[in-house]
Amino acid sequence: SPLGPCTAALAAVRGSEPVSGFNKNLTHPSPLHRLTPYPQGGDGLVCLWSPHLALTRTQQILRDRLYAELTPVVAALGLDLVEVELTPVGHDQRVGLIVDRPEGHGPVKIDDCARSSRAVSAYLDTVNPFENEYDLEVSSPGTDRKLRDLVDVARFVGNTAKIQVTGNSSRLDDGAKEALQGVLVAVETTADGHSGLRVRIGKKASSERLLAWSDVVVARLALTPDEWDALGRKLMAEQAARAAAGLDTSATAQPEQAEDDPDDDLDDDDELEDDELDDDELGEEPDETSAR
Repeated sequence: SPLGPCTAALAAVRGSEPVSGFNKNLTHPSPLHRLTPYPQGGDGLVCLWSPHLALTRTQQILRDRLYAELTPVVAALGLDLVEVELTPVGHDQRVGLIVDRPEGHGPVKIDDCARSSRAVSAYLDTVNPFENEYDLEVSSPGTDRKLRDLVDVARFVGNTAKIQVTGNSSRLDDGAKEALQGVLVAVETTADGHSGLRVRIGKKASSERLLAWSDVVVARLALTPDEWDALGRKLMAEQAARAAAGLDTSATAQPEQAEDDPDDDLDDDDELEDDELDDDELGEEPDETSAR
């Protein structure tokens, strides 16, 4: 079955072995989904699938509001908030956050997701934007990472993306929405002075199209296996460079074995104490982390 988003409460001590369980320590607990390591190893969370379900207008407004409010919360941790996903679950709400490290800072770590989870959970408990309960899940970008702006486009030039355009960039009648898939070539300025992106739809240069960013409805990566592997190697190289410069000591840190709590009768294979996350950070990892 498709893999759901991975939560921040991941047991690093389990290494890269796929696991599932339940985290009892988040303010609003959420189930742990299966984890899959990056192609090059590491402690990132790999999310190969995310729902992107259609939302009502009210839910879209709430999602956009949460993105605007939570972006500075996550930025304060030195991370980027890529996307907020809302999935109704009965009368409750599942809130999925996709976080990333800035370009050049290597792959997202389990500790990054844990810190984001705690900070966001504290904020949501304060503003209380939901009528009922909510589950909070934090993960790193997957193979279908959202491209928020042209800065993201420039970062992932050379990779495959799916783009939906309208207006003058669409070749359909009356500028109807047109779905495209191709390789990101460059960020350029259109003939009428608008910022845009060049995409190669086929294998020939003649198949390239220049799209105005203002005409883009949504753009997401659609990484191939080879592109995913290459991204993993790139992130690992960034991590190694930061470690060599003394900027990221977590790259060589070894996870510590947490002490057993005699009063805790929960199954250690299924649950992880929230305070263990800081001590159980793994070594390397390439992308959303879980499949970025």
